[in-house]
Amino acid sequence: MGKFIFRRLLQAIPTLFGITLISFLLIQAAPGDPITFITFNPDIDRESTEKLRRQLGLDQPVLVQYVYWLIGNDWVHIDVDGDGEGDVYGTRRGLLRGDLGVSIQHKQPVLDLILSRIPMTLRLTLTALIVGYLVGIPIGVYSAVRRGSGFDQIARVLSVVGNALPGFWLGLIMIMVFAVQLRWLPTSGTRTLGLETSDIFDQAKYMIMPVTVLALGGIANVSRFMRTETLEVLGQDYVRTARAKGLTDQRVWWGHAVRNALIPIATFLGPALGGLLAGAVITETIFAWPGMGRLYVNAVFQRDFPLIMGSVVIGAVLYILGLILSDVLYAVVDPRIRLS
Repeated sequence: MGKFIFRRLLQAIPTLFGITLISFLLIQAAPGDPITFITFNPDIDRESTEKLRRQLGLDQPVLVQYVYWLIGNDWVHIDVDGDGEGDVYGTRRGLLRGDLGVSIQHKQPVLDLILSRIPMTLRLTLTALIVGYLVGIPIGVYSAVRRGSGFDQIARVLSVVGNALPGFWLGLIMIMVFAVQLRWLPTSGTRTLGLETSDIFDQAKYMIMPVTVLALGGIANVSRFMRTETLEVLGQDYVRTARAKGLTDQRVWWGHAVRNALIPIATFLGPALGGLLAGAVITETIFAWPGMGRLYVNAVFQRDFPLIMGSVVIGAVLYILGLILSDVLYAVVDPRIRLS
């Protein structure tokens, strides 16, 4: 198992660099320039603006800028806001030496900014992932064993609806209904001001709507996959043999069928985690959740290239780790599989 994980990590390295290169090219092709936001002060002359552009390396060809981002560049000190002090931009070491650079907007190391936001994003996405599996698996199993029933028809319709509903639309509707009209839930944030941070029930109240928005797609996908796999497993010979031995339906369903039907669901975990991280970008923005997704959206609006690329790198790493975790769980769920 250890050798397999090591090989997968090695195979992920070129994938990661490919993601960073494509993302860097797309960012550079997009309209806008971070210099526009840095030099918002109207008293700054054109000469200072061009000097800053050269010092940040933005006057270089795109591939040269990408190499600078990989191997590093010098720190940049320039008085942008006219306060007589040098503002710091740029990077010292580069990605290959573990440095994601310094945020142009926040003037702080990108890695520190992202690490301060990751716990909040993981709290949201992992909770949504757990809810998606805990709700989706029983729905899928019951739909399979009650194939053609009213419950099965409703569950299939809801799975399609759950995949079709845009997260941003659902989030806004939930805010209008449950926060504005009914006043049951808070509109945004993570906790009530003035309360202790250890108040779990207060924090859970703020998580209900964003977790629901994120988990809905997972519930729809997991229930649909689980229904399909359970129907296939229920037609196997060993299931008919178990029934012939006189085992109860519940024992056959949960003791024999579900375990084997979970194998494809385990492989779905990695892409599901990546999808939740992508969905968190919209959800965190709508509900003002101080996570990595909201940080990324603000970086895009401010054209903060180092912060955008740092977020892409961390997101890609988490997604790749999710795929490796899927392969490991695949072997755990099915002992017949040996990863050598």
